[in-house]
Amino acid sequence: MGWYGTKKGEHLSEISKVVRPGEALLHVMKEAARADSPIMPAYEKKLPRIEAMFHDWRLSGVKQRALDMFLDSGWADRLFYHNVMHTVDVYLGAVRYGELERLPKNKYEILAAAAIFHDLGFIRQYKYNEPFGARIAHEIGRRFEYTEDELKLIGELIMDTTMPQQPRSHLGKILCDCDLDNLGRPDFAWKGLLVRLELAVHDNKIMSDLQWLEFQQKFLKSHRFWTKSARVLRDEHKKKNLEQVSEMVEMMRKQA
Repeated sequence: MGWYGTKKGEHLSEISKVVRPGEALLHVMKEAARADSPIMPAYEKKLPRIEAMFHDWRLSGVKQRALDMFLDSGWADRLFYHNVMHTVDVYLGAVRYGELERLPKNKYEILAAAAIFHDLGFIRQYKYNEPFGARIAHEIGRRFEYTEDELKLIGELIMDTTMPQQPRSHLGKILCDCDLDNLGRPDFAWKGLLVRLELAVHDNKIMSDLQWLEFQQKFLKSHRFWTKSARVLRDEHKKKNLEQVSEMVEMMRKQA
């Protein structure tokens, strides 16, 4: 029944086939992180412009250090969703929504730095990774002369992304919207497949196709974007994603 098969043994067998060629996935992520990468041309065009906009050596430095830590870790070839590409995606989202929400430059940069660090805790621990990410952000940020107040705020923003999200500030709301931006985008289904694989491998959550679709349906129904900018940009397509998932759930329930 679908990609995962029907029995637990078959699930694990199929998963191992995907996990085994980890070096190939690692190579793709390393290529994608390069400034001259042909793999992600949209990112390669935007990243230099973003750093030029900030005129800030600190942000450029922590970004490079964080991406290097991700790629050099033992987790790099096993994080199918929470990896370098997701980090860059959230980073670009922080720049987009920071501008739309009219943040002052100092807050803008703090948001961008938090986006870079928000999932770095995955290299230490899969579940409840946010405290590790905040700790790493503090360690690296001090080397690039972020103040203690700035690092405290970055840590708070990272903790705000803990599920279920309960952001405590305007910046936290923006970062949470960046983190789940794909819920209201056309790549929602593809990103979902990566999350499904990650949950199966790292959290032993092995779901049938119907169980997975019900999981997505429940998540989409319970989610809301926190900022006006995200609601304007993403709510309409999120509604379409929910409608498509709900149609598939109904169809599969009838076939069961």
